[in-house]
Amino acid sequence: MKNWQLSFWLVIYALLMFAGWKCISDDTKLQTWAIIVSGFILIWYSWETRLLRVISSDQKDQQIQPLIIYENRRAGHYIKNIGSGVALNISIDKVSIGETEETWIAFPIPTFALSPDQETQIIGDFFQQGNKLSDINGTAHLNTEYAVQTSTLVIRYQNVQSKKYLTKQKISQGKIEILETRLDSGDE
Repeated sequence: MKNWQLSFWLVIYALLMFAGWKCISDDTKLQTWAIIVSGFILIWYSWETRLLRVISSDQKDQQIQPLIIYENRRAGHYIKNIGSGVALNISIDKVSIGETEETWIAFPIPTFALSPDQETQIIGDFFQQGNKLSDINGTAHLNTEYAVQTSTLVIRYQNVQSKKYLTKQKISQGKIEILETRLDSGDE
């Protein structure tokens, strides 16, 4: 709160107390008036303190929030924590390739923890019509029809306070972009 605001409210309080003292001749009424005005000030001060606590909590959450992204390189699939907090229990949902759900990539082994700026390679299993393909067959079968498809990758993880997050990324030919990062409500 700024100094002029505090001074303003102190002047208002003093004027109300002075008006109460001048207008009320009975000491009991004056005491009641003083308690009522003090009560309003206490309620206002409590509200301001609550707002400061909420802001402080939001800042703390931002300081420990992880942000996991997916990167596809020639050497393989990687996930990296570009956030400022440790990411725990990282998993990736099944990624459908193409418009039908006949071909997909699954990342069955979860990553348990990634510190800020840490990355790890992840192993994907290719499936076509429910049959697991080897990595060579999985990549070799991807013809140009699949290579130009756009897929959505969903990464789920949590911070050290067990708040769950998800990051959605759009993967298209030669391009990966983050669509959204938010708290994971578990409805997807």
